[in-house]
Amino acid sequence: MPQFLIFWNEKFQIPAIFPKLGLVFQMTLDTSIEYVKGIGPERAKLIKGVLGLSTVEDMLNFYPLRYLDKSKVYKVSQLQEESSQEIQLKGKITQVQEIQTGKTKRLSAKFNDETGSMDLVWFQYSKWLKEQLPINREVYIFGKINIFNRQFSMPHPEIEAVEKKKKRAIPG
Repeated sequence: MPQFLIFWNEKFQIPAIFPKLGLVFQMTLDTSIEYVKGIGPERAKLIKGVLGLSTVEDMLNFYPLRYLDKSKVYKVSQLQEESSQEIQLKGKITQVQEIQTGKTKRLSAKFNDETGSMDLVWFQYSKWLKEQLPINREVYIFGKINIFNRQFSMPHPEIEAVEKKKKRAIPG
């Protein structure tokens, strides 16, 4: 396969290869994303509709709003009051209960690991959510830590079973 150089000209140009057609052409920053390998016309319409990206330049200048670091797993004993970041913990949900105060209800669950426990809280929930909570099974929870009644809690956490996360893991 021949070597191609990326060079600066009046416009930054990116080499593109279509081996089936035997064609080589220069993709510029103004090139539609439908010509980027793996996108095509249908996916390009979807990307433009959802993200508003239509050219190669748009894609190169599209940056994430935030980065969620789920690489570190914390213990309940490591939680700090002044932490405002979202964190991930590994443990078990041991009990679930509905708490009614006046006309409002909330769902509360106890989360435990080998170092301590904390509360998980859902202020808006459905019967389906209550039935789907994996009680007494290893899970990862992810969310922002709060303190209520001098105890750590996590409102509306993301929950993922340990088995599912292992299946998704890419071998290193």
